[in-house]
Amino acid sequence: MLKIRLARTGKKNHAMFRVVVTEHTNPPQSRFHEVLGSINPHTQPSTVEIDVDRAKHWIEQGVHVTDTAAFHLKNAGVEVPEKLIEKKSKSGKEKEVEEGAEPETPAAEGGDTQTSEDAPTEDKKEEEAPKEEEKTEEPKEEAADDAKDVE
Repeated sequence: MLKIRLARTGKKNHAMFRVVVTEHTNPPQSRFHEVLGSINPHTQPSTVEIDVDRAKHWIEQGVHVTDTAAFHLKNAGVEVPEKLIEKKSKSGKEKEVEEGAEPETPAAEGGDTQTSEDAPTEDKKEEEAPKEEEKTEEPKEEAADDAKDVE
């Protein structure tokens, strides 16, 4: 599947981008079918040079467009159908935040059930802790008795 996306070029800490048509499985800076234009984000305002006719040609062929490339194409005057725009997937942290937020809303509605579940687990943990302390104290007493027998 072909995709219109940005390929980073330029020096370290001075990035420039090319708008390219490439296979979606290729690495971003590797082989591409065609360069549609370039973007220089360091100028004010950013310099965007895109071959509008070629971009329209590729979009008519059904090539998907990344969300960042679609933003720049729209600013250049190219209409990109929403079905061809590939939204960026959310990172793991953002997914965790969303998953964490969803259970909180039901918990707020039924807060009594959650607190009753939490309370017994805490009691069990407290009961287990003194047992471990007792076990550690017994060997100390035996060691003290052994020391007295030696003298």
